[in-house]
Amino acid sequence: MTVEGWTLENGVVILELSPAFLDASDVARTVSAFCAAMTLCQLDEVDAVTVSAADQTLFTGLMPEDAFLDDAEDDPYIRQLRLYFPDTEGRWLISEYHSLTLDEDTSPERYVIEELLRGPNSAELTSVIPAGTALLSCVTSDGVCTVDLSREFYDNRPRTALGERLVLYAVVDSLTALSGVDSVYFLVEGQPVDTYVYRSLAQPLERYDAPLGPVSAPKGELDADLYLPVPGLSGIAALPFRVGGADYASDTEAVLTALMNAAEPGYPAIFAGSGSVLGVVTQGTMCTVDLPESFFVSLPEDARSVAVESIAATICALPDIAAVRFTVGGSDAVFDGVDWSGPWREFEEIEVR
Repeated sequence: MTVEGWTLENGVVILELSPAFLDASDVARTVSAFCAAMTLCQLDEVDAVTVSAADQTLFTGLMPEDAFLDDAEDDPYIRQLRLYFPDTEGRWLISEYHSLTLDEDTSPERYVIEELLRGPNSAELTSVIPAGTALLSCVTSDGVCTVDLSREFYDNRPRTALGERLVLYAVVDSLTALSGVDSVYFLVEGQPVDTYVYRSLAQPLERYDAPLGPVSAPKGELDADLYLPVPGLSGIAALPFRVGGADYASDTEAVLTALMNAAEPGYPAIFAGSGSVLGVVTQGTMCTVDLPESFFVSLPEDARSVAVESIAATICALPDIAAVRFTVGGSDAVFDGVDWSGPWREFEEIEVR
């Protein structure tokens, strides 16, 4: 088996191997592919590896964290489990592997929670579970892992939308990395939790990858804050998103498209059905957004203000943009006797949490 060629595109190395690679066993091909990914991804410009042979794509977008590391040959009771902890800036969840020594008394689910409570090994990551929290029980049934935590999990909860996102999905995404766990149901002292900070915990939460970092500049991703309307439409909250800027003419178009299509679990998708933005023009520090006629018609009356503020705040968070104006079909954005044109630049009156 030989390497017949390779290319690097947007942070992904595409390896073309000789046809002899197809003659190897499934296990040998898998091990070889992950060895290549774990080796090449040590380079700053490489984020993932795709492997092909004889014009067949066999592995796509392999990353080191996708590998299941097993020390079973040396010790059949040790597993490597992937956990998620916030970075030191408190924006993204970053994966970290912890070793589990299997025994009859400790399930992988309990081990995950106990390790999250203990905290990360790396100094580049931070603890995430609220101070004083203790694990009371952790049981999985029919794919739902029910985690019962002490009162401190609620009493010492974060007071921001971003803090809530990091706490909940550090738990959810760490547990759903286990085979057999599809979602996580939170209890506090045996009782269900209606609302944590903004999100309802009345139903199990499924895995959600948007909080996972890091952002990949070689892939053309932008690290952008999207200002989303919070549940109840009481204001807007800034949440980091990995925005695919490479497919758009400008960063403004990229973040605006991402905002209109954002599907943050537990948050109202108020832009669904509002239609695509007709155009974005930036002159100096002023950005003009041309909305379709369906935009205001599609929104409930109590959602119009927060929708306009959400768009304006998201765009004004970009470098070099100080204000936003809105038009509808090229004319001032006036609907139901209300002029929404702007310019919008004063955001101290917006409830940003």
